[in-house]
Amino acid sequence: MASTSNTSTSTSNSNSSASASAQRQLLNSLQPHWNSGSQPDIIRANQKDLHYLHVLTEQFKNVAQQHLGARFVALNQKLIRAGAQLLYFATTTIRGEEYCSIMQSSELTQTYPSLLRRTALVAIHTLGPDLLNRSIQRWRQRGSTNKSFRTLDEKSSDRLGAGISDRLSRFLDILTAPQVRAALIDNFTIIHLMIFYFAGSYYHLSKRLLGIRYITTRKISPNEIRVGYEILGLLLLIQLAVKLGFAIKDAVAEKSQEETSSHSHEDPKASWSDLTQGPDSTSSPATTTEKCMLCLSTRTETAATLCGHLFCWTCIFEWCNNKRECPLCRQTVDITKIVRVYNY
Repeated sequence: MASTSNTSTSTSNSNSSASASAQRQLLNSLQPHWNSGSQPDIIRANQKDLHYLHVLTEQFKNVAQQHLGARFVALNQKLIRAGAQLLYFATTTIRGEEYCSIMQSSELTQTYPSLLRRTALVAIHTLGPDLLNRSIQRWRQRGSTNKSFRTLDEKSSDRLGAGISDRLSRFLDILTAPQVRAALIDNFTIIHLMIFYFAGSYYHLSKRLLGIRYITTRKISPNEIRVGYEILGLLLLIQLAVKLGFAIKDAVAEKSQEETSSHSHEDPKASWSDLTQGPDSTSSPATTTEKCMLCLSTRTETAATLCGHLFCWTCIFEWCNNKRECPLCRQTVDITKIVRVYNY
């Protein structure tokens, strides 16, 4: 009897362990194995988001124009656009993700991003581009004002590094020249987009910084071919190489000109003027003419009417949607004949 009970006990234990292992296998089989979102899905989702964001921004502008006036709308274009982006991207699931059946996922935890991370994502995605543009402008101004002082420092450093390696120091000076650094910073978004076309994980810089990627929620068949855009990444790489080549060429020419001018005698007054004013300094009347008379700030994307007055492209179009006349001379303006000004 005792042996029979022991046998039954061992049999029940083995059955329970087998059933437990079977349950674990069943849970593992039921656990979804998400696939990363494909490049076409991510791009289509972004295009869908841009469409709805444009609609929401126009609605914001209409409400602000009805209650606060057209002048407020013209002066606060960026604020209205940022408010629309903040409201749109703060939602849990945006329309582009629903349209392409993709969902945000944390790269580290493989789960939906936390509230803190999503809040940081919205803040960086909304305010990041404006802060980046401002920092780039400040860096350019600082580089232009310190350009003459840098040439004086290079003269003293050339004496110290003459015994080490003149060619190496010249090569490093060219690579760190303002033209090369400006080309890299201006094309920073192109570099990020090029990496996306090659790797295909992060379409937005904010998601790359926070480690948030997309996974697809639809079932992918084994025979489905996932299309990539490596050819576009290669074209962007060629474009970036050409721009860097021109920047390096300009840096080499400027370096050669500085070396030849360092051996000649210059007027002390002219040198002091270059040091105090900088090469890109302008007089006050020139800076005032660069302002848009609608938003009262520096013109962006300059546009010209047939009467010859210059405004911001967005400002003059917003104005002409209400009044088909020039804000300065009151001459009739045909909105189809507003000309975009390049290289001005």
